[in-house]
Amino acid sequence: MDGSASARLTPDLHQLLAEKARSFSYAARFLPPNQRDATRVLYAYCRTMDDLVDEPAPGVTPADTRRRLGEWRSWLEATDRRDLAPPEPVSLAVALGDVIERHDLPPAYLTALIDGVESDLCRVRMPDFPALRRYCMLVAGVVGLAMCHIVGVRGQAALAAAASLGIAMQLTNVLRDVGGDLQRDRIYLPADELARFGCSEESLRRLAAAGGRVDDSFRALMRFQIARARACYDRGLTGVWLLPPETRTAILSAGRIYRAILDQIERNGYDVLHRRAITSGLVKAREGLAARALVALWGGRPVAGAQTSYHELLDDEVDNWCVVDLPLESRGVGAEPQPRSL
Repeated sequence: MDGSASARLTPDLHQLLAEKARSFSYAARFLPPNQRDATRVLYAYCRTMDDLVDEPAPGVTPADTRRRLGEWRSWLEATDRRDLAPPEPVSLAVALGDVIERHDLPPAYLTALIDGVESDLCRVRMPDFPALRRYCMLVAGVVGLAMCHIVGVRGQAALAAAASLGIAMQLTNVLRDVGGDLQRDRIYLPADELARFGCSEESLRRLAAAGGRVDDSFRALMRFQIARARACYDRGLTGVWLLPPETRTAILSAGRIYRAILDQIERNGYDVLHRRAITSGLVKAREGLAARALVALWGGRPVAGAQTSYHELLDDEVDNWCVVDLPLESRGVGAEPQPRSL
């Protein structure tokens, strides 16, 4: 069972979940046990791949990291993984292999994430939003698709919504971590949009060095970015009602908790260069209770329009991303969502 697979994770991986998965852990408690265990394994995989790039051990070079990522990619792509020695950490590979088989999870989703995090080994610049959107799809949208398999959903509308929710959550990460990423020579904010709002790489560095101040141009840029992220949440969270009733509270909680980070950025005066917006335990509890109340209010009834509100999204995101035998380079991630208020 998935619970036994999750139990195979070593203490250091359980510690990773405890230290770096507070929002995830709060939302995941609402999942049925077997889905919760599989989700823990999926999250441990995502964090491990990310940490290989962002937190390498002393003396580990980018070439070493590429080799480790390549070992994971080769293992995931193998026709029969039992013929290959599992990559390190072995306990995670064994548990992940169990989740892949039990939930018919396409390995292409997991290797796409490797492609995404591997791109962070280089100097990061995004020329425009389509480039950023593709990155978000690689590192987060595909996680939403994987979650659909774990909760037993295969419908295209639900898959499209899950991809959009994953993109929204990664856009939130991008906005929250502008300052920290700048220190790593990573600028995810699209260059053409920086210019549109009178900003530049040089102005970002100047503001970061100013110590606690951002200007009107940067605040306007952030308002635009937040509006777009919220539009992605709007599209993604509507898909909650396409999920089995027993999974809705967990997914809605996760989305609401992460969306609340955008509210905190606004309360911080859009200063993401010197302050990292976080959600408190009180906010997590509030959003979790709100999610439970909304799910209880609607019960198991379908929401009018939920199946029909994704036609445009389906053509772009799902048709290109959910057919796993397409070459990765040929896949797109959909049209830019139009910013709108919640």
